Amino acid sequence: MYKKREVVSQYPLDFCSISLMSDGVTEIRFVEEYHLEISHLQQIKNITSPISDNQPLYLLIVPGASGSITKEAREEPMATKNTKAVAIIANLIHQRILGNLYFKFKNQHSYSNKLFRSENAALKWLYEQMSVK
Repeated sequence: MYKKREVVSQYPLDFCSISLMSDGVTEIRFVEEYHLEISHLQQIKNITSPISDNQPLYLLIVPGASGSITKEAREEPMATKNTKAVAIIANLIHQRILGNLYFKFKNQHSYSNKLFRSENAALKWLYEQMSVK
């Protein structure tokens, strides 16, 4: 059902690791405890924009167990202009509540986005988004 997944290229940062996978999904995996600022989002964009090579970008975001994000960073989209879909893993109840509130009231993005409890469900949805042209 799922495509074979191997790391094509990886970009480790202090607060996360960004990996371009062989199935076309770009993964952003945050460290267990992180504090996300607007400068961190710019670092993510500086990496994801060129690795997408002007192709559609499909993001799988895996937050750490304990993280925070500044108000300025919450207002800045993590995605680039090529982003088509963002799947966010939200295993913890506070992540789901905050994520759902954010998407309900602040989501003004041109890409599809959805919260998931498992990576398999998130990947299945991302693959479906890839097949929509």
